[in-house]
Amino acid sequence: MNPQIQEILDTVPISALATANSDGVPWSTPIHFSHDEQFLYWFSATNTEHSRNIEENHLVSLTIWSPDESNGLVGVYLQSQAVESGDRQSAEDTYLAKFGEVPESFSP
Repeated sequence: MNPQIQEILDTVPISALATANSDGVPWSTPIHFSHDEQFLYWFSATNTEHSRNIEENHLVSLTIWSPDESNGLVGVYLQSQAVESGDRQSAEDTYLAKFGEVPESFSP
């Protein structure tokens, strides 16, 4: 993986998650995220707008940008499909490894 992309994924805790409802109306929300070699994880209640949108349409877009602008504005832009994994432990473990504590938003 590109070292600049890896650095952003390893050091930035928040992403903008974009979804769309069944009518195509876009929705963007900030999320805390973590990742491993295969997946990007976040926690969301099932009744949030973005969770309901993902139930109808699994396509998502994420923007993760570095707050360090010394080399210009640098970010990672991802398009993928989101599904509920049910793997809470991996999500918590990867976040703990990155940042040392899990945000309250990850609480059940």
